[in-house]
Amino acid sequence: NRLSKDRVTPKQLADLKAMYAGGVSHVDTRIAALRAAVETLERPTILVVTADHGEAFFEKNYLGHGTFVHESIMRVPLIFWGPGLVPSGQYRSTLSQSIDLYPTLSALMGLPVPADLGGADLTPVLRGDGELLQRTVVSQTTKRQMMVRDTPDGLFKVTMSKKNRTPRMYDLTVDPLEQNNLAKHDPDKAREWAAELRDIRFSRQVQQAETWEMTDEEREALEAIGYMDADD
Repeated sequence: NRLSKDRVTPKQLADLKAMYAGGVSHVDTRIAALRAAVETLERPTILVVTADHGEAFFEKNYLGHGTFVHESIMRVPLIFWGPGLVPSGQYRSTLSQSIDLYPTLSALMGLPVPADLGGADLTPVLRGDGELLQRTVVSQTTKRQMMVRDTPDGLFKVTMSKKNRTPRMYDLTVDPLEQNNLAKHDPDKAREWAAELRDIRFSRQVQQAETWEMTDEEREALEAIGYMDADD
């Protein structure tokens, strides 16, 4: 029922949100224990907290994660902690993505940062030397692509299905839940940015791997935790 809000009762939805909140609370206690252990180390150590995805609770007619690129799924925490290495108690507004972690951690550890990486070194941002303005970040699932762009007019997002190439555009500054599709009001900008998104090639290394027939039970188990695509 991931695509059918009417088939999920308010109590079921509230129960799911409560279980999710409980899971987050449990993770918080484990992070606290990890931080306490790191604080006992004599060598300078950096702790980074992030996530692979969030969870949607029908903010945009979808429950779970995996196949869509809604903000409730794609926007995740990114926290750097390291006494003497990272200023504490400060918030940064620079757009970031997971591929920024490698160059950023390399720079923080004094290692050379390879020049051909797709990510950005965020250490100047972390140290308070200024934000990276007008940045663009991208992502994709098996069926959809998204691009978020920081502009002087606000934070905008363009999404496209790989099957239906009609773009959708949202102003995340005033519409963080993506309720108002601006593509119909500014079609030229939506088409221009969608063309840029289409030109992006996400590399995928092809590896030989063992294959097997998936049982119905295995498929149902993967669907239950969001690792099988829901039907469009």
